[in-house]
Amino acid sequence: MKPKLRFPGYEEEWEKKKLGEISMSKGGTSLEKYVNDNGRYKFISIGNYGVDGKYIDNGQRIDLNEKTKEKLLCKNNLVMILNDKTSSGDILGTCLLIDEDDKYIYNQRSQRIILASDICPKFMYQYINNHLRKEILKQAQGGTQIYVNYPSVEQIKLSLPSFHEQEKIGEFFSLLDQRIEKQEEKIELMKERKKGWMQKLFNQEIRFKDENGNDYPDWEIHSVSDFGDIITGNTPSKSNMEFYDENDGYVWVTPTDISDNRYISKSNSLLTERGLEKARRLPRNTLLVTCIASIGKNAILTCEGSCNQQINAILPNDDYCVDFLYSLMEQNKQFLESNAGQTATKIINKTDFSTLRFLVPSLPEQEKIANFLSTQDELIEKEEEKLNLLKEQKKGLLQQMFV
Repeated sequence: MKPKLRFPGYEEEWEKKKLGEISMSKGGTSLEKYVNDNGRYKFISIGNYGVDGKYIDNGQRIDLNEKTKEKLLCKNNLVMILNDKTSSGDILGTCLLIDEDDKYIYNQRSQRIILASDICPKFMYQYINNHLRKEILKQAQGGTQIYVNYPSVEQIKLSLPSFHEQEKIGEFFSLLDQRIEKQEEKIELMKERKKGWMQKLFNQEIRFKDENGNDYPDWEIHSVSDFGDIITGNTPSKSNMEFYDENDGYVWVTPTDISDNRYISKSNSLLTERGLEKARRLPRNTLLVTCIASIGKNAILTCEGSCNQQINAILPNDDYCVDFLYSLMEQNKQFLESNAGQTATKIINKTDFSTLRFLVPSLPEQEKIANFLSTQDELIEKEEEKLNLLKEQKKGLLQQMFV
């Protein structure tokens, strides 16, 4: 077999081999009791596997002793997670590529993979995480915990080019991953910078001036009830399918629909006209604030729609800028959480929500703060679009350059 896209000069067929024929492996063992805050070595456990095959440093460290030294990893080893500990299988079969000697010690539920000398580690890292994982997931067993037995993984067949072509492909995707990682770091830095601006703006360390260079009036304490009408959402009967439309209809927002984005115009469930009549109709520019379970998530509705009972909706009056209120709630997420009732499921009911009090500037200053922070969000969104494009490009290239 041959891939659709190749580097110039490579024409030969890729060779079929089993994973077990090109590698040796050794399972992990339970080492949690040796974990401490001051250990020299990074500890690889289930929480260190990212869905994209990147190591997540959660701060766990471990020392070397007679038992742990048997699990000390070498540069270019692969480590595969065999037990997801959940029913989702999001990380099952994911591999980490060890970047240097004597730095990592691996735990149970992981399998160390030592590749043959004619196999390029960077190539195999990409192959397993982006291609072979589909076959690994077919071997999955279990219910509440998804796992896979490594002997069955070793029997999976893969297609391999020559070592030199492996090196070309591995290095190409390694450089592409570095571009993606740098873009992610840039976005994270921009988000942290925005948090810093918000902190100073809402602490009034930074104040805007009016058109004549004069100070705006002092901020005043306002209750949420002052902001406008407050409406708690509801759920039209799920058993009546005349209320719901899978393809076209009015948005019906639940907390899972709300992300980090300022604006929301889509939802997983859509309502028909009849469904909207049973819901609580909300106009565009309504602020949605989650007040049950995941307290403090919020977004601005950009179209007519509705929401469920986990959300309190604020319909701002003319004295308040909805974009400012969004940032106010975003900045005070911990305050909202602290006001949730101490029950099994945290909740701020409509009455309590309406009495929460915040320092608020005059409308012109609200608008200047909102415009400034909206600009920061727009800049972040543009960089996120670039990141998504890079990821899509990688996905397309993986499909064409592997078989």
